[in-house]
Amino acid sequence: MKKQILNSLNSLLIMTLLSSCTSGFKFQTPESIESKMARYKNKSDYLGGTPKFHVMNMNTDSFKSNRTRTPASRNIEQETTQMQNELNTSSYKKTYFMLLLSQYETLTRLTGTSQPQINVCPGFHSSIVELRNQIPHTSLTNSNVNLNFSLDTAAWNDEYLALFPELMLPLSLGENQPTLADIIKQHNVIDFKQAEGLVKQAIDTHALKLYKELEYLCENGASSNYYKFENLLTDIDQKKNFIPSKLHASILFKTTIFSNMILINSLQYQKDQRSIASYDSSSANASIVDQLDLGWIKTYLKEMNKRK
Repeated sequence: MKKQILNSLNSLLIMTLLSSCTSGFKFQTPESIESKMARYKNKSDYLGGTPKFHVMNMNTDSFKSNRTRTPASRNIEQETTQMQNELNTSSYKKTYFMLLLSQYETLTRLTGTSQPQINVCPGFHSSIVELRNQIPHTSLTNSNVNLNFSLDTAAWNDEYLALFPELMLPLSLGENQPTLADIIKQHNVIDFKQAEGLVKQAIDTHALKLYKELEYLCENGASSNYYKFENLLTDIDQKKNFIPSKLHASILFKTTIFSNMILINSLQYQKDQRSIASYDSSSANASIVDQLDLGWIKTYLKEMNKRK
């Protein structure tokens, strides 16, 4: 990954040098990711920021056992090589778009509310076709959101809210405050049906945010949220040891892709299942998690379900 990033930067430097020599302008360094984010932010404020989800305690043996895992310890060497090749040949923008679209359509199925579909996309037409081959429209049937939180708001500390990220969603399209947890507490909501209605309304609003961003990506190719994702990839590559910790989890959850991952994982949770599944089973999610060597995120998602 680092080599790919460096190659892209080197190409950009050469083009900038050539331009400065021929036009007489002074040499300028390539635009930073932070500058790109600021530039796109001005055009896409309506997208809203990523919800601020809490991170649960990770000081358990299940997480500690992941600290020594490396790509070399994976069971199937051929699978590892295939994943590395996919990462080298796929652009970051395409990866981000495909993941976001897959997550949007998963939320669409969960809400039970009619949501618009992305069918025309000049910037990622081939990606749309590829995803449609994997997930046909006929499979996009509605299912029920599973909500099983308690309305005992006195017990809603950070650890509890980390298990139910849907309670940290806002109702507003452009702001992250107040959260549902704030609203339920302030208005002393004690009827679960009323609370359930608020949560489903917030999920619909969140899905609409994703749709707005997908539309923006189709027209512009990138968004401020995308550059957060790109920055994350660079950060992981530079650290080389992105071990399981609350700090690293909080960094991941500041990006749209991983915050959606834990949200959908919570909404798909089935209390009465004998074996507790998690959202990492999605092929799209499994791919990015494995490519970035973040196997401990799978442990996080399963641990969320066990603690509910």
